[in-house]
Amino acid sequence: MAHVEGEWRRNAWEWVDEVMHGAVAERVFPGGAVGVGKVGGLRRAQAYGNYTYEGGPSCSTRSVWDAASLTKVMATVPAAMKLWEDGLLDLDATVATYLVEFAQNGKEGITVRQLLSHTAGLRAWYPFYHMNLRTKQDILKFVMADAPAHPVGRDPVYSDLSMLVMGHLVERIAGKSLGEFAKEHVFHPIGMTSTGFRCVGEGNEDPDVVPTEVDNTFRNRLLWGEVHDPTAYLFGGCAGNAGLFTSVLDTMKFAEVMLREGYAEETGRQLFQPKTIRTFTEPQTARGTLYPFALGWDTKLRFSALRRCPGGTRMSLSAYGHTGFTGTSIWIDPKHMAYVCVLTNSVHPSAEAPTGARICDIRPALGDIAMMMLVGRENLMKTERQKHRQKLLDEARLGAGREATSISWLEVEESGEEDITTQTEELCSMYGLTFRLPSDEASSQEESGLLDEPQGEDENLSAEASTPAHVARSPEESWGQSSTEGGAFGTTTINTRLKEKRGGQLSKLRDVSLLAFIAVWSLVT
Repeated sequence: MAHVEGEWRRNAWEWVDEVMHGAVAERVFPGGAVGVGKVGGLRRAQAYGNYTYEGGPSCSTRSVWDAASLTKVMATVPAAMKLWEDGLLDLDATVATYLVEFAQNGKEGITVRQLLSHTAGLRAWYPFYHMNLRTKQDILKFVMADAPAHPVGRDPVYSDLSMLVMGHLVERIAGKSLGEFAKEHVFHPIGMTSTGFRCVGEGNEDPDVVPTEVDNTFRNRLLWGEVHDPTAYLFGGCAGNAGLFTSVLDTMKFAEVMLREGYAEETGRQLFQPKTIRTFTEPQTARGTLYPFALGWDTKLRFSALRRCPGGTRMSLSAYGHTGFTGTSIWIDPKHMAYVCVLTNSVHPSAEAPTGARICDIRPALGDIAMMMLVGRENLMKTERQKHRQKLLDEARLGAGREATSISWLEVEESGEEDITTQTEELCSMYGLTFRLPSDEASSQEESGLLDEPQGEDENLSAEASTPAHVARSPEESWGQSSTEGGAFGTTTINTRLKEKRGGQLSKLRDVSLLAFIAVWSLVT
C-alpha cells in the first residue's frame, strides 16, 4: 500500500502539469509558476509558459511576479505583526491613536483590529486617477476624510482602503517606508532575495520580472517591471494594498515560516513568536461575525459549497490564505502543515479578457491536486468532515438577523478517526449556537431502528459498533452533553460498517452520521 501511495503521489504532479499547460494553451495566462510543500516533507516548484503570448523569455522558478494583493499578507500584515510583537502596536486601539487625521466623519472609534479584519466599514476602492487624485498625499488626505460606507464592526467587507490605511499606519509608527521596514524585518531575515517593492520609473522591462497588463487606462503601455495596481502606482510603487514583487521560491519560504511558527529554516532566524502567528491567522469571529477574515488573511471558514475556496476543497477549516488580482495566490494549512503557492499573469494582455477570469477555476484545482499529493489520499479522508461542518455554517448563516430560527442539519457522513461531535460543538460555540445530545433521543432512535447493525466480518469492529450511540465507550468517543441553556438540542445516530477491501487487506473506515436539529440561533450583536 505504501508503494502504491508513493507512486500515486509522484504521478499526481502530472495533473499539475496538465492543468498548467492546459491553462497556457487556453490563454488563461501566458505563464505561471506553482510551488507546493509540506513541512518536513515534499517541496516542489515548477514554472510554465512564457512571459507573453508572443513568446519572449520562458518563465522559471526564479522569475519575479507582481504579487498584487499578496502584498497585504506578505508585507503589510507581517510588518504589523512585528510592531505588535514589539509592543508598538495595539490591535484594539483606535486607528486615530496612531493617525490622528483618521478621526473624521464617523471613523473615530474604528480600531486597528477592524482595519485588518475588513470590518472597518471602508469602501472597497476608489478610481483615484479618474478622481484627479494623482499623488500619495492627495489620496491619503481623501481617505482620511472619507466616511465609512458600511456598518463598522459588523460583517466584513473586503477593502483595499483598509489595507492602504494600515500600510500608512505602519510607516507612521516605524518612521520609514513600508518597503524598507518589510525588507529589514521580513524579507531579509527569511532569505527572500527576490522579493520587494519596485519604485515607479525604476527597472522597467526588467528581464527577471514577468509583465502584466497592457494598460490602456492612463499609462498606455505594457506594464513590465512596474506595479499593476493603479493606486499603488500613484503611491510611487509601494502601498499597503499592493506593489510587492516576488518569486515562487520566495513565496514558499514565506509560507514555511508561517507554518514553522515564525522560524526561518534557511537563515536560522526566529522572526515571530508562535503566539503572534496564531493571533494574526485566527478567524475574527467576535460579535457573531459572518464569513470572518483573520487579521489581513482570508480564511477557509469564509467559503461554502456555493463559493469555492481558492485553496481548494481539501484544506482544513484552519487554512488561511489570500489571492492577488494579477492571478496569484498563497494558501496555508496549519493542520496538515502544507501550502500551495500560485503565481501567474492572468491579467495579460487585458484584465477584462474572459479567458483570464478562469484563474478562479485554476487556483482551487491546483490546490486540490497539491493537497492530495502532499498529504495523501488516506489522510485526507479524515478531513472530509470539513465539507459537512461547512454545511452547518451555511445553515447557521441563513439564520443571521433572526432571533429564533429552526436550523435543520442534514445527515452528515464522515470517514475518519476523530470525534465529529467535539468539532461540531466547537463550531456551534464559535457562532453562538448551543449544542446538546440527550441520551433519551439517541435511545428512542435506537428503539425505532435508526441505529443500524454493522455489516461485515471483523469481530473487533462489530463489537465496537454494537455499542449504543448514547453510551460513552471512551473519552475519545464520548458524545458528551453540553449545557441545556437556550434549549437547543441534537440527536446522533451512528452507522458503522466496513467500507471496502483494497489490495486484499481489510480497510476499516468508520462512517459516522450526525443528524442534529438546532432550535435556537442567536448572534451577539
